[in-house]
Amino acid sequence: MKKIILTYCLVLIIAGDFTFGMKRDTILAKIGDMEISTIEFSARAEYTPRPAYCRSDNYIHKKIILNTLIAEKLMAKEAGNDNELTQSSEYKAFIKGRKEQAMRQVHFYEMAYKISVPDSASVAEKYSLAGRTYELSFFRIVDSTNAFSIYNKVSNNRALFNSVYSSIGIGDTIPKKEISFFTPEIPEVTSKLFERPLDKDEILKPIFVGDSYLLLRVDGWVDELAITERAKESRWNDVSLLMTEQEAMTLYTDYVAKLMKGKNVQFDRGTFEKLVEVVAPFYIKDEKKKEAMFNKNFWRSANEDEVLMSNFNDADFLKESPLFTLDGEIWNVSKLMDEIKIHPLVFRKNELRKQDFAEQFKLAIIDLIRDKEITKDSYKNGFDKNNLVTRNVEMWSGNLLSNYQKYLILKNADVKGKDKSILFDEVLNPYVKTLQKKYSNEIKINVDEFEKIKLSKIDMLGLQTDMAFPFVVPLFPELTTLNKLDYGKVLK
Repeated sequence: MKKIILTYCLVLIIAGDFTFGMKRDTILAKIGDMEISTIEFSARAEYTPRPAYCRSDNYIHKKIILNTLIAEKLMAKEAGNDNELTQSSEYKAFIKGRKEQAMRQVHFYEMAYKISVPDSASVAEKYSLAGRTYELSFFRIVDSTNAFSIYNKVSNNRALFNSVYSSIGIGDTIPKKEISFFTPEIPEVTSKLFERPLDKDEILKPIFVGDSYLLLRVDGWVDELAITERAKESRWNDVSLLMTEQEAMTLYTDYVAKLMKGKNVQFDRGTFEKLVEVVAPFYIKDEKKKEAMFNKNFWRSANEDEVLMSNFNDADFLKESPLFTLDGEIWNVSKLMDEIKIHPLVFRKNELRKQDFAEQFKLAIIDLIRDKEITKDSYKNGFDKNNLVTRNVEMWSGNLLSNYQKYLILKNADVKGKDKSILFDEVLNPYVKTLQKKYSNEIKINVDEFEKIKLSKIDMLGLQTDMAFPFVVPLFPELTTLNKLDYGKVLK
């Protein structure tokens, strides 16, 4: 079973194990001027499924993983930076997009997370509630007037909660939900549930979430106590981290609001409506098509840009049409498409429906504009030169270049109809051995740190939700099955 790891807010990317440079890190291997850190090694091995021949956590499989990541750097070096791949507009747009996304992550860290430090008294207050899991009944109400009118009615007579739900025609059985302090949930809901101790049968004031109001009733709760000193310390640290994240998100929201102050976007209704008709079929897919696209082994759905562009080609007459005006500058459809190649649209809703696609499409465009402003501020602050950013770019470009080099090697070899194991034995392993020998004097490995690394045997996939490029690391490259470290020097 593949385990999906979702990161629910930007801070987890910076503060968690997905980081390449923000955390205290150790260099595991040097290949000329390129490096592999212990964090990068672990992330590349654990946040994407590994092939069967190196899926375990034993020493032999660890050596195959390290050999593969070193081979990736060597093959990228052989491919060089001037070839058919690097000259393609798709490659340039993707690398630029990955770079700028990493810059925005650093921007969040520097402008908000780094300066968010909750005081001990606040942590202690939340700590007392952190073991609680609430059992809730709830329903949604679209109109604010109705929401508060119903709240005033049921708050004075809590027994009416279920009957009111039935009377407004939503359904017969009221929905129920369990929410704990650490359950990834809608922030507005979690903050209200855990800002103070709640009473049984208490009904919370309507909470605006997305496009409707939530009315919540506390049916009860379960408290999980932290008994041992180790459990108490762990919970305290977890509470402190979560509060840091929440404070950082508040600070960052205010910072971005200042960046966007005075920005005005005016859409051309005619062009926008025609564009929606063209692109809606691309974005609105049934579940089987979504699953098939998700399983494509590419950084995002294979040929996605090609399919999207073909949709736009069906409406070629729209490309030069003005789509919207931003601060007096006219954006035509062609300019938007260029930006989408660098920053794929991110929709606020996971499930897109035909009836509300136009509104969600407009919001996704506005979010792209917001991210462009954050990117500008990131360049202004020099975050394009940040270690996290440069190493992230090196990782993604190295992966693409090594795969390109692998393609050329296999293209020039007689591999038609041969089993994968034969390809390794006859082509890839001999080629990688040649590179190991060729660059042996430039390769240094920190053996002591390598032996300390522990890996999981569970297939996992790290995703960054609500980001233009969701995959945390590239798919694990199948370049070699060699399991000996008989080259290079010791890095001390």
